[in-house]
Amino acid sequence: MAGVSEQSFDAERTVVVLNFSSDIAEDELTIHFQKAKHGGGDVDDVVIHGSVAFVTFDIPEVATSVLRHQQIINGCKLEVDSYNSWMASKKKQDSPVVEESEPEDSGNATIYVSGLKESTTKDAVTLFFENKKRTGGEDLCEGKEGYKRMSDTVARLTFESSKVAQMVLKKASETPLNLEGNLLKVSDVFEPTHDRSILLAKNLNPKTSQETFQNFVEAKKRVDVFNIVYGKGNKAIVILKSEIDEDDSDEEKSSGEDKGMKLDGSIISLEFCPLTKGIQISNIPPQTSQDDVKFKFSNPRIGGSEVTDIMFDKKNGVANVFFEESSVVSGLVKQTHTMKDVPLTVIPCYDDFELPKSTTAKQEYCGEHRLDSTVMYRINKNSRKNLILKQ
Repeated sequence: MAGVSEQSFDAERTVVVLNFSSDIAEDELTIHFQKAKHGGGDVDDVVIHGSVAFVTFDIPEVATSVLRHQQIINGCKLEVDSYNSWMASKKKQDSPVVEESEPEDSGNATIYVSGLKESTTKDAVTLFFENKKRTGGEDLCEGKEGYKRMSDTVARLTFESSKVAQMVLKKASETPLNLEGNLLKVSDVFEPTHDRSILLAKNLNPKTSQETFQNFVEAKKRVDVFNIVYGKGNKAIVILKSEIDEDDSDEEKSSGEDKGMKLDGSIISLEFCPLTKGIQISNIPPQTSQDDVKFKFSNPRIGGSEVTDIMFDKKNGVANVFFEESSVVSGLVKQTHTMKDVPLTVIPCYDDFELPKSTTAKQEYCGEHRLDSTVMYRINKNSRKNLILKQ
């Protein structure tokens, strides 16, 4: 890229931003990446070169933090990469092709396309990948065998010929494939982007009881619900005991036209949650230390793993804990957890899901006296113990 050299930016403090709208200026990127909810912090400089932006922070830790968060501006999901990773990919793309040859036929006619816009239609995807000039593709198989939307942003395509699939993979490795303004990633291996055992519910009627909502989800999705956690804005995270079978949810789209998703007068949206490497823990007892939280969730006995980062708000009893693998998160949220005999609320960590303040500062009453939830829990527990002893 003209004007950009390896020495232009501090690699440890810089991230590379792709797939942003052409009308987004440097000031807007600066404001976005300064916000803590995006994993950001103090921005040293922002430089835009064509369709690529370089954001340099004051400290390397912030550059690492923003890579763990989903970045969205004006409804457009940004692609954010570390500077070193971007430079390595760029060098690989710039390397001259020594010899043009047909790819070896692996016998696999299926590819997976990620990075699609949610609004991109089946026709748009199939026409694009059947265009030999643009993608190297040809005819797809008929019906669901040829096209299947795995999630809002991922589709599975199966060509009539495995050689065609290999040609598309080769083309995608040499030339960026853009569809409706989004840079696509093409692979012969399915890389999940969403957790099929965790749902995000939107547009809930505040008057709907949790029991009714749970029955609704279990009836519609044919799975058992492990836990439901309500958030602000009539949203809820629904944690299932197992993944929803792929065929059971094929092509399901929750929309205003789907009368079957109506509950207490509201049209409910149920979407698979994106994979995340973080959990949010609330109702942490006030006497708990950061190390208490860190090493509890590092314990492999409960499905934990090495903690890569932790943000602990001792005052409000809340912590965000991050791991290397998203699979750790999926396992931990399907268990009950306590800390110092107090039950914790453990959910996946998402930027666009916020717990109500009452969740992090629960209080209960005993007669006319207001008690902290920690105290109330212990009173109830000791009462049950005493009752058992008397019996």
